[in-house]
Amino acid sequence: MNTNTIEGNEIQAARLALIRNHQLAHLTKDYKKSMDNTLRLYCDNQKIWRSKGRIGNSTLEEDAKNPIFIAPNTQLATAIIKETHEDYHKGIEHTIASIRQLYWIPKIRQQVRKIVSHCFQCKIFNGLPYHYPDTTDLPQRRVIRCHPFQHIGLDFFDLPCYKEGEESMKLYGCIFTCTATRMIHLELVRNMTTYDFLNALRRFIGRRGTPETITCDNAPTFLQSENILTNKNSQNANLIRVIANKEIEWKHITPYAPWQGSFYERLIKSIKHALHKTLRNKGNHSFDEMQTIIIEIEACLNSRPLTYQGSTNEELTSIRPIDFIQRDISLTLKLDNNLVEETDDPNFILPNEQRLLRNRQQVIDALTSSYQQTERFWNVWQHQYLTSLRETHKRCTPKQRLGQEMPSIGDVVLVCEPILPRNEWRMARITKVQPGSDGQIREAELITTTRRKIRRPVNLLIPLEIQDKEKQTKEQHGENQTEINEN
Repeated sequence: MNTNTIEGNEIQAARLALIRNHQLAHLTKDYKKSMDNTLRLYCDNQKIWRSKGRIGNSTLEEDAKNPIFIAPNTQLATAIIKETHEDYHKGIEHTIASIRQLYWIPKIRQQVRKIVSHCFQCKIFNGLPYHYPDTTDLPQRRVIRCHPFQHIGLDFFDLPCYKEGEESMKLYGCIFTCTATRMIHLELVRNMTTYDFLNALRRFIGRRGTPETITCDNAPTFLQSENILTNKNSQNANLIRVIANKEIEWKHITPYAPWQGSFYERLIKSIKHALHKTLRNKGNHSFDEMQTIIIEIEACLNSRPLTYQGSTNEELTSIRPIDFIQRDISLTLKLDNNLVEETDDPNFILPNEQRLLRNRQQVIDALTSSYQQTERFWNVWQHQYLTSLRETHKRCTPKQRLGQEMPSIGDVVLVCEPILPRNEWRMARITKVQPGSDGQIREAELITTTRRKIRRPVNLLIPLEIQDKEKQTKEQHGENQTEINEN
């Protein structure tokens, strides 16, 4: 006979002995008296205290009719709850129902909820991401007057295939958006390579000027382009000699946080809507036709009103993006052909001299009118367009269920990957948090199990660790201090 084998009756005897010792330590005379009206405790023939209910006539098992009493918030109660829950990691209600087949633990729901919320495996599948703070003020480059295209945002977007001979070739668009005036500039590229993008950027700079800042996502093309343009020792001198010495500040949004680039993402949506309506069921077009259509869409969107235009006959104060660089101001005025030559008049001016004076006055008037129109546009932009941005203000951008925890350095988290099933998401540790201008944390830097460093918004990070004892003690002390102050 193997003496190391534990028989079932031995396990049962050990369980009953453990329960007796537990009840002897926690089930005092005063406690029995206080619980007599609700639990109706009695001692069975095995000297185990049970709770007698009113379901004796049911078909349940005897242990379920009169379950064994276990004191709440004790080590034995915690062990029973953990053992029951970890059997297939049941939910809160399922765990409670399974425990009550054998035991009666007062205030069990609160204890089960606490243990399940700290279960590592359950957090992987049921945990909620960190709380994402409310949106803060728009950056200065979006609300401060500046030159058109002084601060831009850019991105690639798909276009329908174009026809080259008998083949259909892929085509992409690159949008350059002014952050202040909301004007757009569109370029066509055949590939989303760094070479094609740098050529598109050169064409943009040649027609619109060099921007001070560029806001974009973290596409490899943009990251490589930034590296080339900021590397003074680059070997691609022939390609970037025009813009290599331009001091452009690159601002990359947080990966997987497209709402941070919403000011150009929204315009891409408008471009695609216009494109699909224009090209609906018309087959493939040539590259030249696609380029013409894209430029016409650019002109159409640059002519859209930025502010609300009423239906009354009030003064037209609505402005368009195109008004900041191109206005319908005539620089030539019609001359009066009915000139009368009065040579005897001492104030008489010859027609040629009069034409020169009128041309001079015409230029002065045109420049004055141009300046006044520009100031009027910027005045409307400041007092109507900026204030109208509140109409589309969103307090919280990510539309998802979020927890209330805030990230801190050292937390182990589960990184949400929208294209993968949840059981394949990676774990990582937070190494750095990035507070915004308002002090709120919306982005974190992490290091994965493969030692790779990544950036993610906090609403895509699910905390997995239980708070350490020191942090828990501080929080409990703070709660106790709050209760003392309130009392």
